[in-house]
Formats: sequence, C-alpha cells, structure tokens
Amino acid sequence: MLGEVTQAFTGRQSSGKTTLMRACVRYIDPRYTIRVLEMSSELYLRETYQTRNILSAVETQHVSATEVQDSFKKSDGAVSIAGEVATDEVAARMIQFAMTGSIFTFFSHHANTAKDLVLTLRNSLVNAGGFNNMATAERQVVQAVRVDIHLDFDVTGRRFIERVSEIVPLDEGVDYPVKYDPEDPDSINLVTEEYYKRVTDRTSFTTHDILRYDRQTQTYYTVDRFSPETEEHIRKRLSKKALEEFDLFMLENWGPRPGTPEAEMTPEELAAEIRDRKERLGATITDLDIMLGSGETDTTSDLLSTLVSNLKEEKPVNNDPNDIASLFEV
Repeated sequence: MLGEVTQAFTGRQSSGKTTLMRACVRYIDPRYTIRVLEMSSELYLRETYQTRNILSAVETQHVSATEVQDSFKKSDGAVSIAGEVATDEVAARMIQFAMTGSIFTFFSHHANTAKDLVLTLRNSLVNAGGFNNMATAERQVVQAVRVDIHLDFDVTGRRFIERVSEIVPLDEGVDYPVKYDPEDPDSINLVTEEYYKRVTDRTSFTTHDILRYDRQTQTYYTVDRFSPETEEHIRKRLSKKALEEFDLFMLENWGPRPGTPEAEMTPEELAAEIRDRKERLGATITDLDIMLGSGETDTTSDLLSTLVSNLKEEKPVNNDPNDIASLFEV
C-alpha cells in the first residue's frame, strides 16, 4: 500500500479477500481520497475508517457500475477499490482506472493463479468491447496489474496468504534468435517459424512468486525478489525512514540483488552490514513483530508487555493550534 502498486486479492470464496482488503486500507496515505465500487456492500470502509475521505457506491437497477465509475472521475478520487471484479464491464473500467484515473487500484478476483488473473482480465477487456485484439488487451492488463496476493484456507478453516506473486511484462523488442542469411536456405525457415510463434502463442508477460506459505510448518518463506522495475516503483514512493526499513527488510530476507555492492560482500560482511543498519534504524516494535516475534529470545507475551508499559507512560499533549502535525498524532 505504501508503495502504491496496483494489486489483486485473489482466492476462492470465504478465503478472506474482503477482510484483508479492509485491513490494508489502514496503510494507505491518509491524505488520499478513496473511491469504492462494490456489487454488494461488503467492505463497509466508511464505518471502519470514519476519519478518511471515502466514497462508496453500489450499482442498482437504475444506476449501472459504469455510471458509478464515471461519477468517481469527477469526485477527485486518488485510490480506487473494486470490491469484486465479477463482470466484464467492471473489469474494463478497473483497468482504465489503474492506468489513468487513480494513483493506484486494488480489487478482488476469483482467479486461481497469477496467469489466470491476467488472461481472465484480458478476456474481459475484449468482451467489453474496448479491444478487438487479444495481444493488445493482454499488454494493457500486464501494464496495469503488477501484484497478485492469493488467499486460501485449509480443511480446519485456517485462512492464510498462500502466495504473493508479481506479474512482469516481457520486453517486446527482443531480437530474433536467427538472422536471415541469403547463403543459408534454412535460415528463412527458422525466421518464419519464430515470426509465427511471436504472433500466435507468445505471451507478453511472466509471473513469479515473491513469498509463499508452507502449510506443514505454517510459516512463510521467501522465493524471488521483486523485479528491479517494481522495486524501484515502490522505493520512489516511500519516505526516507520507510525506504531504509524497506531496503533492510529486502536485504535481510531476500538477500542482496546481483550487481549491488552488498552482493560482493562475504556472508560475515553482509551480516555485519545488516546489524549496522538495524542499529541505525533503532529497535522499534511493529504489528509484525507482535505476530512473529522480533528475535530469538523475545516472545509474544514479552512484546505485548512492553507495549502495555509504553502505553502507560504519559505522553505530553501538543495543544499548539498552529502545529498541523499534532492533528495526526495517535
């Protein structure tokens, strides 16, 4: 959310898509206005976040989803949320919002894989009448939606994020592997074969997992880093402190990116670099620390006790009416 990346929350019914979307709104910049379109009222964001500028709407018998989305364009919306992309028309408008009408967008969908998500949205764009070429529609979807957060639950009813996947556009300017050689009669056949592959079954994207859930151990493990383009997109939108925390989080859990100075370090030097960064940032307790524990000797109860102790300490109240920052103190 802080990185302002358009993302999809996917999964079967009752997997927790709506619940997670509602919780994620908390991390959207409070200065951003939010516009919500739902088929039926489920998110109830105006009740949950009463201090936010949120406008929610539901299509009716006389007002279609398309008309609602057109009205959102005139209401100075910064973030667009689609409760569920279930029709071709809503999917087409959601992609339009993600490209031009919002800072970023997120929505829920019932796709099983990241590839299925792209192909389904592509088909919706064509069915809605906005495109008559599958390849063009597919590229539009890939440019708009970059992250797929897939949820699921097991036989006991435990709900979890099964994976976080990235959708990466492929470079369209890749040279042909074989050049035409007038002296080689077989070269024209190879070039022709490659041409027809590209205009028929060549995909314009690839997908890879960033994070996965292990059902046996009920823990998460890292897989691949975000692509350099997506990671840079996120970094440009973070504050100075958040950027330092993000870089440390990626370095500690995914390791150094090839080609960076950290990649040339020995394991001992890398461990020392991570320790130094942690010391510079300072020891802070976050919601994630409470859930997972911040160290080998820390327990959840110790963390909660520390939080309770901190809350008991009296905090000076800033009554200066000219200090705008005091309005946002919690």
